[in-house]
Amino acid sequence: MTTTPFPLLQQVFSLSMWSNTAAKLKGSNPSALGGALFTDFSDKLTQYSAYVPGWTVVWGPAVFTAGDSGNNLVSSDGILTPAKSTGIADNAVLVAYNAASKTYVVAIAATNPQSTYDWLHEDFQTNSAVAFTPVGSPLKTGLAYGNISAGTQLGITILQNLKPQAAPNSAPAIPQINVTLQNYLKSVASTDATLIFTGHSLGGALSPTLAFSLYPSQDAQSVWERVLVLPTAGATPGDGDFATAFNTVFPTYVDPNSTTQPNTFNHDLWNSYDVVPHAWDHLQGDSFPTYVAPPNGLLPYKPCIFGHLIGGAAYSVPALVQLAVNQAAKADVTYTPIQNIPLTGTPVNTDIADVPGFISTLIEQHVGAYFGLIGVSAIQDEQTSFWQEVIITIVNDLFPAALSPGLEQPPAA
Repeated sequence: MTTTPFPLLQQVFSLSMWSNTAAKLKGSNPSALGGALFTDFSDKLTQYSAYVPGWTVVWGPAVFTAGDSGNNLVSSDGILTPAKSTGIADNAVLVAYNAASKTYVVAIAATNPQSTYDWLHEDFQTNSAVAFTPVGSPLKTGLAYGNISAGTQLGITILQNLKPQAAPNSAPAIPQINVTLQNYLKSVASTDATLIFTGHSLGGALSPTLAFSLYPSQDAQSVWERVLVLPTAGATPGDGDFATAFNTVFPTYVDPNSTTQPNTFNHDLWNSYDVVPHAWDHLQGDSFPTYVAPPNGLLPYKPCIFGHLIGGAAYSVPALVQLAVNQAAKADVTYTPIQNIPLTGTPVNTDIADVPGFISTLIEQHVGAYFGLIGVSAIQDEQTSFWQEVIITIVNDLFPAALSPGLEQPPAA
């Protein structure tokens, strides 16, 4: 039986998901993590070469381990550094190239589910916003670039300063050691080549923002045939001015060589039943049914994006949502999504009685469902179950109140 290669968008999404393969490792350092990611990513390219043919890693991977003295950074200015190394891949990025299509893909890893650094300082640091200041040039005259969350700014600052480094004992051989992403892209830019930035979840917020920072105008992009982004499941990076500016500089691009849906770049693609893309602009409100706790003693089904909340989940899940809403409100900006395309997902039709049940459902909608919605079920792997297991532990660590007896019972009369 002959296997047909995926269209370009589906191939890029596959590369995006494989950039997360170092997330399972811990107790390590940036050099070893980069080497492991290179090996695992390359193994995926071999395993699924019939679907995603002709790609090679040409820069990196570069890995950031918060608090580790071995990080290979141009500068640590603006980068929060804990006193002790996390020992994991808190951020990771690589570049893959396909000679046949003359396409470079910058693949940015999602939130590492083991990383409280990611959760607290990149994902949830929405309580303050900073002016979005691109590092590329020229800017577009008269365009207001707006503001982005402090967490998103931290993420792109790390990626812009990060350099690949040699793996232990130089095995495997990591390409472009000590070269920043921006300098590498400058060295290979060509008006007959395409450059695409991609990432899922946290990567879905960082990939359009990093692309916009490096290429903040059509003039800046003119060194390439085209510059595109493929964010998926991304939370909202910034405010209305940022979204308008991004949409202006990165207009809708439909792949003329593909009729497979989805085939549209420069939009955040998101599962309609995924909670994460509703952050931080509409976790509550008119855009979808919001849960309101029922009167004392009554715990009916409440179908909404969070699932059928019953029992303790009827109180603990809305409490978690309210924490997120209150955090984002402190920034004094209105988070506004970039242009996006909802993909019609499958609603949750089971009872959710506690936070672990909610997490299990959330991760299936946030990770597992995308393989089918994007059209790459043939490459789906074990990422979903890994996220489910780890995130329940993280929620216990970060939000112990969500599992406290007071939130597992109806409020006192």
